[in-house]
Amino acid sequence: MLQKMKKIQVIGPKNDLQSVVDVLYQTGTVHLEDVSKTILPGDTILRKMDFSKAGDLTNILMKIGGIFLSLPKIPDDPQKQAQITDELQKKSQAGLIERANHVAMALESTTKDLAEQKTTMEYNLNALDRYEKIIQKIQPLESQLPILKGFEITVVLIQREFREVLELVRNALVEITRNQFELISADVDETTIATVIIFNKKYSEQVHSFIFSQNVNEVRMPQEYLGKPFNEILQLITEKRKKTIDDMAAIDGKLENLSKEWYQELAVLKKMLEDRDEEAGVFGKFGQTEYTFLIEGWVPKKYLKRTKEALNKTFGNRVIVLDVEVSPEKMDDAPSFYDNPAIVKPFEFLINVIGMPKYREVDPSPLIAIFFPFFFGLMVGDIAYGAIILAFALIMKKIYNTEIWLQHLMDILIIAALAFVILKVIRSLRQGPAVARSPAPQPACAGAAR
Repeated sequence: MLQKMKKIQVIGPKNDLQSVVDVLYQTGTVHLEDVSKTILPGDTILRKMDFSKAGDLTNILMKIGGIFLSLPKIPDDPQKQAQITDELQKKSQAGLIERANHVAMALESTTKDLAEQKTTMEYNLNALDRYEKIIQKIQPLESQLPILKGFEITVVLIQREFREVLELVRNALVEITRNQFELISADVDETTIATVIIFNKKYSEQVHSFIFSQNVNEVRMPQEYLGKPFNEILQLITEKRKKTIDDMAAIDGKLENLSKEWYQELAVLKKMLEDRDEEAGVFGKFGQTEYTFLIEGWVPKKYLKRTKEALNKTFGNRVIVLDVEVSPEKMDDAPSFYDNPAIVKPFEFLINVIGMPKYREVDPSPLIAIFFPFFFGLMVGDIAYGAIILAFALIMKKIYNTEIWLQHLMDILIIAALAFVILKVIRSLRQGPAVARSPAPQPACAGAAR
């Protein structure tokens, strides 16, 4: 059912504002209202809160998040993270940002350099695999290539469907190189043709410019491969691949060491900064005077005492909570808060799809929880279908355990199917086994009965 709501005001010194917001978020009982809407124009006492540190918070969160993602993921250590959390929660907003900046300065440059090196190596490794594949395909053509000093060799890849481009390239090379070139083609695979072009180096710039203008995929071999036999190039590729893999393993080792040292603190910092950044988004709803802050919100009546005790335990008399009397007309603006038994909660999902009831309206969730399984049973009819639906819902819950909406929907199916199956079984047991009766004897013919 929908709970009765109470409007409150939280007032305290501005120095405690961040800590007060932290406590309210941890209790999770307050629906915040926008105080700035009630501030009259020209009011010199009560003003809208200006949270100037929001930009600093967002910037350092981006840095910590980037570092966190660049390090290898290791298992969380709940005990160590709890210890770090306790230490960081004692810090003010400025202290938390200062610590995060210290961690970022210690790690950002190193992790960025290592990540860039690894990315470059991965790109080079892919290029080596590509070179190797192409050279292996055109290696049989090596015997046809002339060995000429001062000549350059380049390879272009052309889709088989555009093989007519080869003739265009050949005609252009005749003109550019004054017929001082060789062009040999071979199929790389079912869709690609590799073409080896040998030409005088003095025409290099013109040839490459022309190839670029035709949107042809040119394979530029590294300088150390030029002028060498293909089998020697393949050997160099093998050696370079091994060295690149070893270098990448060394970088992975450095990143793993950094992760072992910093991962737990980074995980805690990221979570705390995300929470603070989310909190910062609501600071514009608060009011302030020269020395105090004002927060307004709604609390379910059953949680009002808990909220007051949480604030009193942390701040004592420095922070006060006032109950605000609200006219019946304004109670229509109060937020709605469900408080249903666990078996009814999944049906709140169906209500929210249609539209959440207003504060003074009736919560239909309990009624739907009663009648939905009943009508579900009328539609299904057979116990076998109910069992299949139940199994389907259980499997879907396990597979898609991160999809909240799907979890609610499957919970509804489970409740309805389970209720239907149980009732069917009980009904069958009460009826007992069916008794087979012999049919009544029939007369041999119609004329026999007179």
